[in-house]
Amino acid sequence: MKLVLRGPDGEVETPWAERVGERELRLDNLPWFAYGISLDDVVEADPTADDGIFEFVRVVRPSGNRLVRVILDDESQIETVLEPLARWAATTRVPTGG
Repeated sequence: MKLVLRGPDGEVETPWAERVGERELRLDNLPWFAYGISLDDVVEADPTADDGIFEFVRVVRPSGNRLVRVILDDESQIETVLEPLARWAATTRVPTGG
């Protein structure tokens, strides 16, 4: 299933989510633009006219996960930033591509 999320400036993203109830989905991707939602959160969502796509309403059960976004001007800084995060037992994912 896809979940429609909106960022603070109106950006739209559609991460994957797993259906766990009639109107409840568990987020299965890290959001890029939206705030206040994280991986494995269970959310209430309304079905849209497009089959398999739901519109986010609210977080029903937070997972306890936290999302930290780090934007670097210089890719050579990646290891310097990720190393301390890994010590906190954080899962680090570096986006690839353009």
